[in-house]
Amino acid sequence: MKVTTRIRLKEYVKLLVARAYHKPVMRLIVGVGVAMAAWIIGYHLGISFLPKPQYFQYTTLVLIAVVQPVALVLLTRKTYKSSGHLQAEVEMEFTPEQIRLRGDSYFMEMTWANVFKVVELPHWFMVHHNSLTAILIPKRS
Repeated sequence: MKVTTRIRLKEYVKLLVARAYHKPVMRLIVGVGVAMAAWIIGYHLGISFLPKPQYFQYTTLVLIAVVQPVALVLLTRKTYKSSGHLQAEVEMEFTPEQIRLRGDSYFMEMTWANVFKVVELPHWFMVHHNSLTAILIPKRS
């Protein structure tokens, strides 16, 4: 089977942000942010039994709710824009023995025995080489 595709910036950012916030550590961090927001809002509405929020609580909330997501999006955009592989049209060929990828400036072959795992997401297939690297295949292809 042959597939030709191109990954769009908006799709790439959405995928990576969703995958980042899917991890347990990020969920814990967001939970801390929600707790800080509840503390601050509760205090200002007069319904909290907690002491007055200090500078630390406001700073933590801003870092979690604003700085972290903005930094993640900006870094993802920078990675996409600096990588010719991500922006290029890629022709993929899947055979029973291997996967072949051909882009403007590269060619890659990988046997199925070297595939770490395959993950299906609502809009993507991810063929992992290892726990950190994957071939991204949009389902729209």
